[in-house]
Amino acid sequence: MISNRPVTKRVFVFAARLLGGAAFLLAALHPGAASGAVVRLETLEAAAAPLRGGAEDAHVAAAAADVDLARSAYLPTIALTADASVAPGGRLVRVTDTAGDEYLVPGSRTIGETGALVPEGRYGAGLSVQQKIYDFGRTAATVRAAEAQVRSARADGEAARVGRVRAVRAAYLKWLAAWTTAGIARRERDDAHARRDALAGRVAEGVRPTSELAGVDVRLTTTELEVLRAEGDVESARLEVESAAGTTLAADASPDESLLDRAPPAGRGAETPELDALEGQRAAALETARAASLGRAPVVTTTAEAGVRGQTDQVFPVYRVAVSVVVPIWDGGAQSARGASARAHASELAARGRELRGQHKLARTRAEADLQNAGARILVARKLVELTERLARDAEDRFRLGDGPAEAVLEARANRARAERELVGAKLARADAMLRLKD
Repeated sequence: MISNRPVTKRVFVFAARLLGGAAFLLAALHPGAASGAVVRLETLEAAAAPLRGGAEDAHVAAAAADVDLARSAYLPTIALTADASVAPGGRLVRVTDTAGDEYLVPGSRTIGETGALVPEGRYGAGLSVQQKIYDFGRTAATVRAAEAQVRSARADGEAARVGRVRAVRAAYLKWLAAWTTAGIARRERDDAHARRDALAGRVAEGVRPTSELAGVDVRLTTTELEVLRAEGDVESARLEVESAAGTTLAADASPDESLLDRAPPAGRGAETPELDALEGQRAAALETARAASLGRAPVVTTTAEAGVRGQTDQVFPVYRVAVSVVVPIWDGGAQSARGASARAHASELAARGRELRGQHKLARTRAEADLQNAGARILVARKLVELTERLARDAEDRFRLGDGPAEAVLEARANRARAERELVGAKLARADAMLRLKD
């Protein structure tokens, strides 16, 4: 009788290879376990962008209020005054001029004369309006400085928003890395369980020695520890994402693994909002210096007053219209020092802006280099995954045919898992570079 055992072995080996290849293909396409709702990075970015926006809005509102304060110099100041006083002297005396007209004039007595210290009550009320007519551009420069501060405050708010988005991206990539690594660890653990069950069956049949179980058990326990460590990393990264985005994720939430295979962004990013903020501060400093340089320019002001003054039961009309020109001569060097300080501050901001532009250019160059390097790493890592998968299948075939130990199978599959981690790491590096270029 002819035995069909070799044929059965070949069929079994072919089926095992087919199933192993299908499992590997699914694992490569979906490196993490697909459970729960997928949370996209864009959703978290949108949630984080307005976070703690109240402080930023208040900063802009304060800067806008400074603009209103500066512009108030264009408007008149109106005041309603009222006063009452008691003082000696100035008693009203009725006199008649040569034309026979009567007037009330104040009269006082010297010390030593009777009634010199008798108090006299006085009172009055009036309306005063004062308007600055021309100050040779000093107010205009102050207004422009305040407006530049508003632009800077808005850019600061945008910079803070971008900073929160960047923090979310970093936390999300960490979460995605932990998630995919945990998926690989789970598959390695499940594979070790399957290898252990198969070996136990062979040992029970007497085909394999019992001593081989010890090595498999060590590997199985190691994979269990790796899974626990990876799951802890996933939970820690998920909490970091919640903190960065200011939101709460579902317990079964998962990151979007399609981020690992997205195409690089087209075009170049705009300048960072930090540069806009610096430019706004620099413009404000220059306008402040300009206003200080006009500190010795004349100021033309007009004043109008109208009201009444009274003493005893006598009430007199009071009004005054005046135009005054004030020419500052010497202020102890305050305006010169203020202008020098503002110009020095503007020079500092300009230097910081140049440094920041250089850093921005360097960061983009690095991101482009990292993107190119990550693409090359992905190609090599994919080749490594294919090679280790082939070696793992060969080791499995030898084990099933009784030509190789179980430890060799586990080692080959561990090498494949390491190759998968290399592939995931390269994809994460590419995603990180793309997100940096997105700025």
